Amino acid sequence: MLELPNYKLVQDVPTRWNSSHDMVERYLEQKVAVYSTLTDQAARKNVKDIVTLSENDKKTSRGSYQSVSQTVTTLRCTESIPSVSMVLPMKTMILKSMVASDEDDPAVRDVKTAIRVNLEPRYADPGVQDFLHKSTTLDPRFKSLLHLDAAARLRVDNELTAEIVTNTQQGQATGANPSPEMADYRGSTPEKEVTSYREVDCIPLDADPLTWWKTKELIYLHVAMLARCYLAEPGISVPSERVFSTATWLSLGPLSLARWYSPQLPG
Repeated sequence: MLELPNYKLVQDVPTRWNSSHDMVERYLEQKVAVYSTLTDQAARKNVKDIVTLSENDKKTSRGSYQSVSQTVTTLRCTESIPSVSMVLPMKTMILKSMVASDEDDPAVRDVKTAIRVNLEPRYADPGVQDFLHKSTTLDPRFKSLLHLDAAARLRVDNELTAEIVTNTQQGQATGANPSPEMADYRGSTPEKEVTSYREVDCIPLDADPLTWWKTKELIYLHVAMLARCYLAEPGISVPSERVFSTATWLSLGPLSLARWYSPQLPG
């Protein structure tokens, strides 16, 4: 009658942060249907003390939903494009968006403060920061490093160049024969490649950095080899957890799966 999508309400799962977001989002979408149901005598006939949200509760839920976006966690859980290079740019974006404003309700300000306090000390280890800065630089979507000042960006470039030089020297010391492509680019130095790569415009955020490197690997041969090492690292444990979940389901076997979904089956 209300011409709303015929969706069920979503329940919160403590171990899944996105479920809290999805719960509030679905409730806000279906709130008129919820109100109508709660006022229906048939629904209230056998239920006592139904708790409903106050106007302040509704306002708070709307503000909290708008202040915490699902986009970041969705992107970080992807397996189709590199995710480790997103860590620092997204952290910076979240911290900026979690700055409390005068228009925020007290509850929304508390949520933002809690997120900032929890997130700010993360990835503070110098070794982790060094790895993440290099990974971000090697991703053509984020290589501008807008979250760093000019001095820090120069330092990262110098460290990348030094690592490329070290890797090249180690390859020469082991007597590894250069590929034909490498032979054609012997005149290209790591310094020139890093400088040229940094001067190229960033690609769109929805573009695939691995595809970009595939088309540019002969132009930035040394840098591309380093990008393969860094961008191969996942920025989250979700992919490995999915492997264990998949293995668990497969180990059940077809009949066990059928019994899982249909408890009435014998055995």
